[in-house]
Amino acid sequence: MRRRRITISLLLMLSTLLGILPFAGATEPDNDYPSVHRQYALLRLEDVGPGGPYETKEQLGRLRTVIDYLADESVPFQVSVIPRDRRLMPPDKWTDISIEHPDEKSKPFIDLMKYAEKRGGILGMHGYTHQYGNKKRPDGFENTSIGREFDVSDAPETKTAAYAADKITKSLHAFQAAGLHPLYWESPHYADTRVQRDVFSSYMGILYEPNFQDIRSLKDVVYQEEINRWGSPSLGVVYIPAPLRFVQDGNSVDRILNEAKKGNVLASMYFHPYLDFPFLEPVLDANGKPVIRDGLPEYRYKPGSHSYLHRLVTGMRAEGYRFVSIFDVVPFAPAHRIPLPQGASFVKAEDLLGNGAADRVAIDQKRGRVYVQTKTLTWPRNQDSGDWQPWLDTHQPLTGKPLIGDFNGDGRLDLLLLQANGVCRLYVNTGIQFVHKRDYRLPVASQTILVDTMKGDGGAELIALDQQTGKIRSFRFVEDQVHTDTWQIPSLKTGRGEYLLADINGDGHADLIFWSHQEHVAYVSLSTGKGSFLPWHIGYRAIADASVTTGDVDGDGKADLILFYPKEGIWEVASSIGSSFMRREERFGPWARGENRFISTADLDGNRREDLLSYDPLSGVVDTALSYQGIR
Repeated sequence: MRRRRITISLLLMLSTLLGILPFAGATEPDNDYPSVHRQYALLRLEDVGPGGPYETKEQLGRLRTVIDYLADESVPFQVSVIPRDRRLMPPDKWTDISIEHPDEKSKPFIDLMKYAEKRGGILGMHGYTHQYGNKKRPDGFENTSIGREFDVSDAPETKTAAYAADKITKSLHAFQAAGLHPLYWESPHYADTRVQRDVFSSYMGILYEPNFQDIRSLKDVVYQEEINRWGSPSLGVVYIPAPLRFVQDGNSVDRILNEAKKGNVLASMYFHPYLDFPFLEPVLDANGKPVIRDGLPEYRYKPGSHSYLHRLVTGMRAEGYRFVSIFDVVPFAPAHRIPLPQGASFVKAEDLLGNGAADRVAIDQKRGRVYVQTKTLTWPRNQDSGDWQPWLDTHQPLTGKPLIGDFNGDGRLDLLLLQANGVCRLYVNTGIQFVHKRDYRLPVASQTILVDTMKGDGGAELIALDQQTGKIRSFRFVEDQVHTDTWQIPSLKTGRGEYLLADINGDGHADLIFWSHQEHVAYVSLSTGKGSFLPWHIGYRAIADASVTTGDVDGDGKADLILFYPKEGIWEVASSIGSSFMRREERFGPWARGENRFISTADLDGNRREDLLSYDPLSGVVDTALSYQGIR
């Protein structure tokens, strides 16, 4: 797709003259120019829709061969999908094919896009029709992929926010009707107005295009930390540019490879798959007939062919680049902002209904109320996050620390209010409310209390860490009894810090983590699974003090360490490598900065990856960012 922004090259020259370079060797968290010099390569398949060069089954068979080549070569790829294809064909006949209404024409394309998702492709919305108008135009904009859809010079309505909202809403509905899952937005030809970009960022957390108001976007990813206000408010958006632009022919492949040698921009580019079609040949059976797979003819690359895509992939790798997905570069997608009920505080997000997605729990201790929000969070993010349903109303103040866990062993997560003197009140989860069951008294005054949810044989346990005696005790509720056990550990850590429980090595047992605010170190003591722990060792060392939590953000079954630097608003993921953690190359943010914020993780959208939650008690909101890490 040819781009209208011819000022890019001039701005690149200006940025070079100004000496704008990525900040390196930081001793404090920083995320300006996060990917420059990391030798990442991003590949986007452009202008892919149900018509034009991808209308027939033969064309779709060729497109599948391109997808298979990338997947077989372990090249992560993105696909910018045009959901509706409209073209004016000679002499004066319109064709109109949409994924919104699966039929004989569009279903093979829809099935292929589902196949692309299964092979690790990440889909995005590339406008709605990628064209404008209902009659022939001198500029050809009436035809999909050629035409502009926004900011058309002689069409004032195409410059408005309302027009943009209508188009992205229709695009989303089309994807949903087809059973496809868009994870970003890209405006056709990058052509839109500033107010329209504000609309698009209100719907989606990632815009796969440059931010022309920020010179950094000429080189790398840009985080914009502003409130999006079209529809329900949300926080932040990420712009991912394609500084290496696109392939037109063999010369443009050479240009991309030569620019990549300089290594001074994110090596992000896009490619029109039909350009590789001339390098393909049909696969024939023993009788010379075309081989059909899943309703489409099979194709393969001609022996010895050096297609544009082959040259691009092998050439980038020869220069030392590693192809990655957008979620290797941007670990999370800024998502919903959740307003809390008036007077309530956020407790936690946990899967109370057992449907695989975390529900949100808030408590108004003064009024004696507990609220639960059960709506699964999906795109668009400017839709309402759901009603807060009253699950408990005691008509009197609630006291104590609220804890969530399956304390009665029935498979549902319950609410426990733990008083400072050890008295705790259990409210069981019925599926629609919390009901008081009974009270218990535990000898845990002034001790650190954690919840062990890893127990698979009868519910969660309370874990009490006694700093004075150096002992760890567990408490399990069985009817009206409390079963107590003592865990063996060499010693407890002291000093200013905090304890966490998480399954670091994926063995099904909760391990112990101590984050030292003084040393900026995460100490790890692995569980033996037999009521004891191994000696402490350093599991991770950070560059500064941070707020910490844990969560399996990449879906590998092991808890990762999440660090948040509140002053800078930078998030850092240290992935579990079994007994310790290794920092991911890419940080996230700035996003949701503030010293007053509390962080946690939960799987909000049910994709088996835990997402970020940032609770701001001053404004009474929870900001979220969704994880798609590890999708292949």
